Amino acid sequence: MKRSLSHSPADPIRAAALPFLADPRSLDPLLDWMGEASIVLIGEGSYGTHEFQQARISLTRRLIEERGFTAVALDTDWQLARPVNRFVRGRGRTTEAAEALASLGTYPSWRWKNADMLDFIGWLRTHNDALDPTRQTGIYGLNLFGIDSIREQSLTLLDRVAPLSAARLRERSSMPPGIAAYLPMEMNAAVKEQLIARLLRHHHALVEAVMQQREVDTDDYFFLVENARQSRSAEDYYRSLYLDEMSIWQIRATHAANLLDALLEHKERLGSAKIVIWTHNVLAGDNRAVEDPANSGLSLGQAMRERHIAETYLIGQTTDHGTVAAASGWDFPVERCRLPEAPPGSVEALFHQSGLPRLLLNLQGDDDAVEQLREPMQERIPGAILSGEVPMISVRLADQFDAVLHFDETRALESI
Repeated sequence: MKRSLSHSPADPIRAAALPFLADPRSLDPLLDWMGEASIVLIGEGSYGTHEFQQARISLTRRLIEERGFTAVALDTDWQLARPVNRFVRGRGRTTEAAEALASLGTYPSWRWKNADMLDFIGWLRTHNDALDPTRQTGIYGLNLFGIDSIREQSLTLLDRVAPLSAARLRERSSMPPGIAAYLPMEMNAAVKEQLIARLLRHHHALVEAVMQQREVDTDDYFFLVENARQSRSAEDYYRSLYLDEMSIWQIRATHAANLLDALLEHKERLGSAKIVIWTHNVLAGDNRAVEDPANSGLSLGQAMRERHIAETYLIGQTTDHGTVAAASGWDFPVERCRLPEAPPGSVEALFHQSGLPRLLLNLQGDDDAVEQLREPMQERIPGAILSGEVPMISVRLADQFDAVLHFDETRALESI
């Protein structure tokens, strides 16, 4: 259904926006806007949208080929990303892209185990094969080592001793960062301490198993050193997870920022410290632009801006309607779900009113569109589970991101 374009509030958007086509060359203006940025965060407005993944891959390929980027950091478990890293760099025994992606099968598995990602890591393997190992591009996880495996350990224990808390943890795990942090866990202190002790034992066992390996490859050595560092910070993370819900996402964002700094130092020693990060809009954006008190914690985009203001560039992606890969409940199979039109007053609805099927918008200019987007508006932040009303936050989009890509109608990822 087309909304009227006459006397539309979207007139400034229509005047400032650039068309964005499937041709990767339509990204030329975006590459010009980001200048010499060496830390590029590319967000997504859902965990299961084909167009978001395709645009992110197109931009990442150009950053690798034309700008010398040598690291792609995913919002996934540090250790589980390692088989993918070894595959794209021609290390280890895995020779098939699908086999390498199998390591990223934790829930929601479709976020990384999809046809678009399969094509991307196949391309990256071919790209790397022609390069010296020090110039190859690797794939890395941002989350604390073992967190996905440890989450499953948590649920197994809680199902026995505190089933209501298990249900709440599943609910928290399915939500985008920020919203989940403000759901209280509601379990007694003895159960929390028992859970933390068990998680730490499991974490240290995972680290010890990896540390027994004897690798000589520079990236594998970096993995081992980083594993040891993460082990030292594990207790703080798990205590925040169950004892101090208000700080969990701040600790998680700080951990990811510390890891990125370590990765930048590692890549600098090899000759090119340039990283592109793939994560949800909520983490990719600057949380200082979020108006909701319940979502005022630190985001990764904010942390990197604060640490590397001149080198950091933040990109968001939005859609108005279509289909999306999501589940109707925790651990339920992925479905092709309908994403309804965005509600009036939202960023997505404003972009829809422009009448443009796809648009690219520079949020660092001084035009009327940027001034309009510096006012608080609602932004949708769907998570892995799509049932009922889609979560929303109030943001100043022009302060949250440096640029935004909007796709008016989108379709679901193809899970593999």
